[in-house]
Amino acid sequence: MSGLARPQVLAQKIRTSDTLGVEIRLVRGYDSANRFHRKICVFKRSNSRTEVHDAGGWFGSTVKP
Repeated sequence: MSGLARPQVLAQKIRTSDTLGVEIRLVRGYDSANRFHRKICVFKRSNSRTEVHDAGGWFGSTVKP
């Protein structure tokens, strides 16, 4: 679902309570131009839908609270 070539899951999935009902995974891989990307994948169990968001800004010394 990430749209990345050779995707790798970077950590164990985060599974929320059934009240919220989502699973979150951090994935890395390469796009069609062979550029490196990190993505956050959010899967909602109740309707089997997935959202994918860029996670590039979550890394590095420029991240601010």
